[in-house]
Amino acid sequence: KIVRDTLLREKDSVDVEIGKTIDILNRLTQDTAIQAKKEEKRATTLNWIVTAIATALGLIFAGFVTRSLVDPVKRLVGGTRAVEAGDLDVEILVHTHDELATLATSFNNMVVGLREKERIRDTFGQYVDPRIVKSLLENRMPSDGGERQVMTVFFSDLQDFTRLCEGLPPDDAVRFLNRYFSLMSEVIRTRQGIVDKYIGDSVMAFWGPPFTDAADHATLCCLAALEQMARMEAFRAWLPEMFGVAHGLPVVNVRMGIASGEVTVGNIGSETSRGYTVIGDTVNLASRLEQANKFYGTRILVSEATRNLAGDTLAFREIDSLRVAGKLETVRVYELLGLATELSESDRQLAQSYEAGLARYRAQDWDAAEAAFSECLEIEPKDQPSQVMLRRIATFRQTPPEAGWDGVWVALSK
Repeated sequence: KIVRDTLLREKDSVDVEIGKTIDILNRLTQDTAIQAKKEEKRATTLNWIVTAIATALGLIFAGFVTRSLVDPVKRLVGGTRAVEAGDLDVEILVHTHDELATLATSFNNMVVGLREKERIRDTFGQYVDPRIVKSLLENRMPSDGGERQVMTVFFSDLQDFTRLCEGLPPDDAVRFLNRYFSLMSEVIRTRQGIVDKYIGDSVMAFWGPPFTDAADHATLCCLAALEQMARMEAFRAWLPEMFGVAHGLPVVNVRMGIASGEVTVGNIGSETSRGYTVIGDTVNLASRLEQANKFYGTRILVSEATRNLAGDTLAFREIDSLRVAGKLETVRVYELLGLATELSESDRQLAQSYEAGLARYRAQDWDAAEAAFSECLEIEPKDQPSQVMLRRIATFRQTPPEAGWDGVWVALSK
């Protein structure tokens, strides 16, 4: 019994120790679980932090790489737009050594080429019409050969220029001509004409494809001639400033001749010096008509072809039938009066009376012709074509024309 009681006490003591041990183990297990959860949470947080940092670094790196690729492209696009807008001072800077750098270098070389062409165009544009320079630079004009086209050719000449400049120092004479040519050339180019050359105090120009529409060249040339006449008022107003005096200045007038017809156009000249110009009978006729103004006392004479091509927007007066020196063909010559809508009533009456007189003159009805031309002088006492015709009628009264005379006047001098 004593042993049994002892064993029971020992058993209870062991049970207590076991219970304590189990409690300790439970607490340790719980603490371990809690610590494990904390570590798990810490690991998850750390993982998210590392992931976020990696993502941010990846985005930053991707942005840097993308920017390094996109920025040169943007600069190229910006440079292209600048060139399109006419800015040839643009330069693309790329600090890489890849294909984009090669593209940027090619772009910069292209801009340098364009800049050089523009410099050449600006320089030679002072000597040759810029449109011709542009076509030559773009290889749109053949270097050899020519072609035939219908064009309108213009000649102008300052009246009494030699006498006018006799007393001028060389610098003043050049300044005088440069001012005159600047005013006249501006009008020609504004009206789409090509200034072909300056010959002394004369200007030669032409209108026609590819610089104007085929249907407009005669009208544009005539409008330019009228506008040049109007510009002469501004030129005369400048003369007192040039000469330094306000009175006793010479009278400055200009004569113009215009002819339309077929011409040969192309780059003409030697192997070392060529010019894009027009040649042919139409050119010669325009020059002769400019000179014929001296005989008729007119300012602008045009050929019949020009008059027909110009249409009804402009007013003309037929002056005569003329056979110019060196030619067998007869040309009806017209005076350009102005815009049809702006013609005064007296100018209309003058043109009608002159037309009637010219018809009677060609029919050799001297009395009726004389009466009509005399009526013209009543309308405009200074009308020189009427005076010319009256003197001619007086001559024919004394020495009648030969049989078969067709009313054509033969110009004996060029």
